[in-house]
Parts: sequence; C-alpha cells; structure tokens
Amino acid sequence: MLKKLLWTAALALCVSTSHAGESHYATTPPDIVVAMLDSVDVTAADIVVDLGCGDLRIPIIAAIRYGCSAVGIERDPIIAAVARANIERNNIGHLVSVQQADVLRMRWTPARKVVTVYLDGELLRKLRPVLERLPPGSRIVSHQHRIPGWQQAKPIEIHGHRLYRYRVERATRKVKVCGPQGCTYKNVAYVAVRGY
Repeated sequence: MLKKLLWTAALALCVSTSHAGESHYATTPPDIVVAMLDSVDVTAADIVVDLGCGDLRIPIIAAIRYGCSAVGIERDPIIAAVARANIERNNIGHLVSVQQADVLRMRWTPARKVVTVYLDGELLRKLRPVLERLPPGSRIVSHQHRIPGWQQAKPIEIHGHRLYRYRVERATRKVKVCGPQGCTYKNVAYVAVRGY
C-alpha cells in the first residue's frame, strides 16, 4: 500500500521542465529519493530540508513515507510555484511547505535536520559554510556529488546513482594554552562534519 502511495505521489509530481521557464533542474527518480532518505535514517521526529527542491518530490515523499515535516527551498519563482501546486495536488500542506529563497543564505533553527541536495560540485563548495552551521545530530545526503573539502566515506551506489552521506557532530580537541604560570592543554568544543 505504501509503495503504491509513493508511486502515485511521484506520478503526481511529474511536471515537464518546459513549464518551469528558463531554469534547468534535474529530478531524482522516486526509488533514489527513498534510498537517500533511508540511508540517513529519517524518522517522524526529523525535519527534512531539500535545498534546490525543484518540484518538491523529496519533501513530499519524505512526508508520506515517514510522517515527518519537510520543507523545500527553491530560488526560481516559477519552479517554486510548481512545487506549491504539487503540495496542493498531493494534499500534504499540513506537513510540507516550500520557501522561495537562496540556499546560500539559509539560517537554521536549533532542531536537528536531514538536508538533501542534488546540486553541482561548485554550488556544493559554496554551500559548505551554510551546511557547517547545521545543529549537531543533523545529517546531509548529496545525490551524485560529494561535498568538496569534507572527510568522505565510500558512497552508496544504486543503479548508477551515488549517495554521499555526512553527519554533523560535536567534537573536542586539545588546545595548548600558555600563561605566566606555564602551559596547559584545554579541551575546546567545535562542530565537525564527517562522511559516513
């Protein structure tokens, strides 16, 4: 039943890119969306945020499959309008929303998130400082492209698609502190993003 519901939602999302104006975006196949979300252990307690959400298929499938809240961020006003129509078409407005915004200007609330991205490597490089401000416990999954400069684990490969997973964690490191009484080491907390 759930599988049928997911495929029905996926079919309802099918929108030709010619209706999306001049912007170009690539959609993620529904089975890969499910694999992305399953790979980072999404639960109903999570908030899924899809950066560059296009037609909003990832947030809609996340809400239907896991019962979680989800939001899509889309810069292009025409594509954002298509996403809003897909919320209405799927009658999922109580769990899913779309914001027309620039992903490079994201501000995060303290609640942990699951962030999904299907963006090119250059945009991911620019997005890195934004993602590094996510609260600890958040997870990130990138479809096809690794995030440059981060510790990387082996990607998950499914039908020619690659999924790169990252976790935002609290970490500590020892820092040497010197004063008039001599030197000592102090533990300093910081946030680290690591592939897994």
